[in-house]
Amino acid sequence: MDFEAKTPSAAEQQLLDALGNLTESISFSASGKCPFVLPGLTIDGIDEIAFPVSKTGARSLIKQASQAPYGRGEATIVDTNVRRVWQLEPDQFRLENPQWQSLVCEVANSVKSEFGIKQNITANLYKLLIYEKGSFFAPHRDTEKLHRMFATLVICLPSKHKGGQLIISHAGQSQIVDFDGKTSNYDLQYAAFYADCEHEIRPVTDGYRICLVYNLTTGGRRKQPVAPEFSDAVESATTAVETIFEENDLRDMIVLPLLHQYTEAGLTPDDSSDTTEDYDDWEDDEEGLDEQDDPDDEARNDVPRRFQKRRRMPGRLPNSAATSVPLQFKGADRARTDVLAEVAARANCRAFVALLTHWQAGYPDYNTIDYSPYGGQWGHDYEDVSNINEQAEFEDILDESISLQHWHTLDGKRQPFYRLFVDEADIVSDLNADGRSYRQQVHEATGNAGMSMERWYHQAVIVLWPEGRHFQVLASQGTENSVPALSELVTATESPEKCEDCKTFARRIIDHWVYPTHGRRRKANSPGTNMIRSLLVIGDANLAQKFFDQVLPLEYPTLDGESLLSLAELAKWGTIEKSLLSFFQSQKPDDYDASLRYLVTTFSSLASLGDGVSSSRKRVCKSVLKEVMLMISRWEKNRPNPMRDNFASNRSKAFQGIVEPLLRGMCSVGTQSDLKSLLSQIASRPQHYELHNVLIPAVNKLTDDQHFAASGKLQETALFKLRQYCIDQVKQRAAKKPIPPGNWKRKANLDCDCADCRELATFLKDKDAPIHRFPRRTELRRHLHQQIDRHRIDCTHVTERRGRPFTLVCTKTQASFERDLAQYKTDCKLLKELTDG
Repeated sequence: MDFEAKTPSAAEQQLLDALGNLTESISFSASGKCPFVLPGLTIDGIDEIAFPVSKTGARSLIKQASQAPYGRGEATIVDTNVRRVWQLEPDQFRLENPQWQSLVCEVANSVKSEFGIKQNITANLYKLLIYEKGSFFAPHRDTEKLHRMFATLVICLPSKHKGGQLIISHAGQSQIVDFDGKTSNYDLQYAAFYADCEHEIRPVTDGYRICLVYNLTTGGRRKQPVAPEFSDAVESATTAVETIFEENDLRDMIVLPLLHQYTEAGLTPDDSSDTTEDYDDWEDDEEGLDEQDDPDDEARNDVPRRFQKRRRMPGRLPNSAATSVPLQFKGADRARTDVLAEVAARANCRAFVALLTHWQAGYPDYNTIDYSPYGGQWGHDYEDVSNINEQAEFEDILDESISLQHWHTLDGKRQPFYRLFVDEADIVSDLNADGRSYRQQVHEATGNAGMSMERWYHQAVIVLWPEGRHFQVLASQGTENSVPALSELVTATESPEKCEDCKTFARRIIDHWVYPTHGRRRKANSPGTNMIRSLLVIGDANLAQKFFDQVLPLEYPTLDGESLLSLAELAKWGTIEKSLLSFFQSQKPDDYDASLRYLVTTFSSLASLGDGVSSSRKRVCKSVLKEVMLMISRWEKNRPNPMRDNFASNRSKAFQGIVEPLLRGMCSVGTQSDLKSLLSQIASRPQHYELHNVLIPAVNKLTDDQHFAASGKLQETALFKLRQYCIDQVKQRAAKKPIPPGNWKRKANLDCDCADCRELATFLKDKDAPIHRFPRRTELRRHLHQQIDRHRIDCTHVTERRGRPFTLVCTKTQASFERDLAQYKTDCKLLKELTDG
């Protein structure tokens, strides 16, 4: 992937030009909380003011104060229709805590970084203001009260109040700073804004809002900072984004690389309360990617970290209750993300920051490989030789992908997306690809495979996609992304059952559902189960029916039974009957990943879970039971794989775990005739319904469930008859204790008639020969020991590596007797347990 390889379209170039002309910051205001430090506020004739400021303390301040004036042209006048607030001049009070000034300097440095200012700045105390109920200040701009003043800093002291919001406006944008939060009684909060920004104080509705005001000035002879003008950039970039999506209505997203390097940790807010589940079961692609120091970011590096997490971003917040904590971007990336946030709001797009990973795999160029540490060749025990081959280059790239992970909104809210794959055509960039950081691994040749190499490039990016395509993008990127996003949407929506967005998103997810290639997940947290939970909250019967039609056949092994039953009740049993019948009719034992145990468990969940069975549920499940029994018959008739299913234990493996759920479902909706037929079927096919691995575990589980036998006559009969059948079978097996063989003759159940196997059979039938030697070449020795292993013949085989050809030495054992004796002891124990039970 070469960011420069693609020539941008005219609209894409317009977008790049708009972003390329930005300064480091377009912020015209900054706000946040700072560590609590008592200012030591003291007034002559009054004791030190305690915090939080009480009503008595506030009134004592007002007694010493005067009505604050405001400037109108060259005049300074008092007009309570424009400004109603009390003020104290700096010579009327003292701030006696020496740590207070240090705190003010730290806040000023935070503002300096936020505004991208290079000059040193100074905070000059201006006034103490007291806003009581009804106090306000109409929209206005500050006059320059000091030489080289460029901004105003307000530090709101802890005092309980309501209202009094600070509204700052510039270039068509507005920021609201609300100091009256739940913790306003205990917090030190600050806000700063350029002096040429219009701002107002909304009326205080209760309590007292008390704040210290500082004038911020710069030193030196550089040009005086002013609020940045970015409206042209926003307008141009908005037009470009709209044009890009209009020109290609199939395009899902725009991916814009940031200028600086970031790691996942570098883009994760320290104090985020976000509890979104972390999908960390993928490869750690970010390992080894370090944040790089940026010379453009010296101002920010001087700011204490405790002040670096309080930026307010423009743009629309997603519909979620999770806390947003602003991310920290470096240098010009701060302006770029601020503009794109506003562009997203105007163009009706979603905006995110993510980490892009470009993965490549292939063969290295051997001319770039360093062999010297191994004297020109590598040892057989060494596989990863990356640490000595950082300079290695590809000769041929066989596979590659571009993906996005670790998603946040631009205001810092973690997103539940797992990994989205990106088309290279969606990347819009004019960055120089040379020198991009990467991590790579070079692997030594193994077996028939030559040397291989992998490489990971990483880049933080901003991603935009239209609001109208949000559901389509996520649905098309797989259930790992779409299902958590639906769950979050449903949780954040006040009435999901009335929300068309919830229904539309759910419908698209189901339409895009494909067979899981990531492996099955546990039922409690599988995509299928989580999808059911969201559908139950949405409460749409048509969507529930759609799930049974399209998702059940793909996800049945991962679905929670109780959730599936609830969804069936929502869908109405009559509407899903055809889907259920078709589902079980289509199952075949040779289908890839078909699981008889999970299929029967699915039926059992629908038929037996819950407190009661309605007439419609019983009718449908009784109909389904017939198809389930026909499905089981197909498994019984399936010819075993001679290599895989030769042993009885392997032939019965598919039937392990089916009897217990089958009986539960059958006894809930079936009849005595169904039970009789099943027990007859079990007795006629002992090779499938193996006693120890299939039947007795079922008896034990049903016996341990005291509710089962007590829930009905059919359940009681089923358990009694199955237990009695097991007792009878165990009695027969334990009737005679095995005795060891009296000579060396052994069973010779071979299915091959080649000369070597005939010689082996002759040896096994010889009652006097314990050992036989087979001098054979490799493939013939291999054939013999495969026959011995596959038929579990009572002899060992060891290759004697002397002479040519090597000799396979076979020694007879008592393995069958020892197995039979161990089984006899187990049967005796089981017989006692079954009889006592």
